[in-house]
Amino acid sequence: MGDPPTVLVVDDNVLNLAIICDVLGEDYNVITAKCGPEALQILASHPLPQLVMLDVVMPEMNGFEVCKEIKATNEWKDIPVIFLTSLNSEADEACGLELGAADYITIPFNPSLMKARVKNHICMKLYYDRLMESSLVDGLTGLPNRKRFDETLAQEWRRSFRSGDPLSFIIVDIDHFKEYNDAYGHLAGDSCLKKVACQLSNTLRRPGDFLGRWGGDEFVALMPQTDATGAMLLAERFKHKISILAIPHESSPVIPLITISLGVATMIPRGGECSEELIKRADEALFTAKKAGRNRIVQRLTGISSSIGTR
Repeated sequence: MGDPPTVLVVDDNVLNLAIICDVLGEDYNVITAKCGPEALQILASHPLPQLVMLDVVMPEMNGFEVCKEIKATNEWKDIPVIFLTSLNSEADEACGLELGAADYITIPFNPSLMKARVKNHICMKLYYDRLMESSLVDGLTGLPNRKRFDETLAQEWRRSFRSGDPLSFIIVDIDHFKEYNDAYGHLAGDSCLKKVACQLSNTLRRPGDFLGRWGGDEFVALMPQTDATGAMLLAERFKHKISILAIPHESSPVIPLITISLGVATMIPRGGECSEELIKRADEALFTAKKAGRNRIVQRLTGISSSIGTR
């Protein structure tokens, strides 16, 4: 069995926290915060919970303000929020629901009813997460798809902007893949794509690196905290690993084996720049690699219009 779902309970009343932990602790991993800022810090620095329970009346930030912050943050907005309050106010309840809360529980509460309502909301969240996960995975290769890549790039761009670390990107294109499909058939083409995907995936060494299927015969790799030299080394490993697969491709005008072309770019995000610029630079490098004869790596260096290639 996997780890139990996590519930974040936010309340400045220590007794309430203790009671809720006692009620839910048998079935869930319950973490607590005594104020809104502490809750936001937990969300920013820990694995995300499957449910947040918020007291309405708290010092510094009340529950409504915390909920508003959660729903305004892209990474948190899908976490269900249940408000807890001793105030039996229909106006407060309406305000909470309008902010995006999933439910409203008054204190004192019936433990059995609280457990049932928490279970329902967590079951719905887990089901939603499974649906989202399936929509973010390429059905053929099992790699993250373009939608997942776009989300990951946005997150890593913001993180690199804050930290000042370099962010590197590689586009991998299978050379003359259309000719391969025409000569060997689409079943063989699918098998080739899966073999290439597996080989590229096995080449990544760091947990934070991302590999996905861009679409068609293209794959992408995103490497946080990786400079131009490190990106080039990974691109060279990619190229070598595909070459040792030795998949026959008699229709290729390059060599009679499956080969790849790679476009590499590295940027340190700065104000006024956007993540699309990183993609554009790698795409330009890939275009240069194809124009130069394919089966090679071309790197687009920041601030330099010309590119370099290796074969």
